[in-house]
Amino acid sequence: THMDALNNYAAILLQDNKFHEARILLGLGLKQNQSEPHMWNSLAISYLMQHQHTQARSCIDEARKTAKFHTGAQWSIRFTTANYLLNVLRSREKSIDRHDCIKGAQNLLESVLQYEETSDVHVALSKLYQARRQELMR
Repeated sequence: THMDALNNYAAILLQDNKFHEARILLGLGLKQNQSEPHMWNSLAISYLMQHQHTQARSCIDEARKTAKFHTGAQWSIRFTTANYLLNVLRSREKSIDRHDCIKGAQNLLESVLQYEETSDVHVALSKLYQARRQELMR
């Protein structure tokens, strides 16, 4: 569909570190249809990549709200949320509870492994993050 094409192009821009351009493209898509969880998820990723945690969290919340209307969106949103928690953890903000961030990310990544639509890449990345748990707790 048109929305899938926009989201896929935005993913290419994200891979090329063109976060601002990706956000413009995703914003145009979301103006047409605000119930696209994959686009909200991609928008969250663009903010995460630039350590803009507040904006990323807002986009994750929107993705979660709209995901119930789409199949296959849950695992990617959970994966992004786990990455959000790990990014917040790495930011070393004093107001966060390190244990809660690690436990939340762990639970989300474990749930990613339970979705049938999960790709092999996401399974491998989830296992990698789980293996690095001890490193993150330092």
